[in-house]
Amino acid sequence: KSWNDRLASTIRANHGEAAGKVLEKKYNNAFSPSYSEANLPSAALVDIEKLERLDEKRTLDMLFYRPQEEGPDSQAVKLKLFHRNEPIHLSAVLPMLENFGLRVIDESPFRIQCSEGEVNWIMDFSMLHNNGEKMDMEKAQILFQNAFAKVWHNLLEDDPFNRLVLGAGLTGRNVTILRAYAKYMRQTGSSFSISYMANTLANYPNIAKLLIELFSQ
Repeated sequence: KSWNDRLASTIRANHGEAAGKVLEKKYNNAFSPSYSEANLPSAALVDIEKLERLDEKRTLDMLFYRPQEEGPDSQAVKLKLFHRNEPIHLSAVLPMLENFGLRVIDESPFRIQCSEGEVNWIMDFSMLHNNGEKMDMEKAQILFQNAFAKVWHNLLEDDPFNRLVLGAGLTGRNVTILRAYAKYMRQTGSSFSISYMANTLANYPNIAKLLIELFSQ
């Protein structure tokens, strides 16, 4: 069987005959040879489910995860960004990922053209995180995806404080609290720069967590 044949079988097995036929027709030959070489049909099924969530209002979706072939002690993580109509430029997203403490080592864009003419894009990033072996990936996935979406939509500032999301396991809101502390210290005459304070908290994540606990009391 060809890759597309195996994808069709996977779609029907997971979505049933009726719904499966609709998706099978829509995504028949939608994936490029470069995509099929890099992804199993089971991975394509997950990507299709993400692509199906995109519309005119929701133009971005994502999946942050650790590859199955990597062990729990690995620093390797991956991110897939699903974007409607047009690709995301690497220059737009790379600084954001670096501010989350992620080092991009590979990036592959895939154009997905459905039979109906609809075009979407998948940006596949392979990355390293120096705190990867300490991450609870299930928790990290939720924290990162929520925080990244807020940064993307300008609801959360894009700066090195965001390293605390993965490094200290903090929510975007809690990172905002520590960012506000740093800015207040600058206003009251502290000689430490904002970047210095962000780097210090990233290097001592337990202190960052204790500050949030103290704030919550």
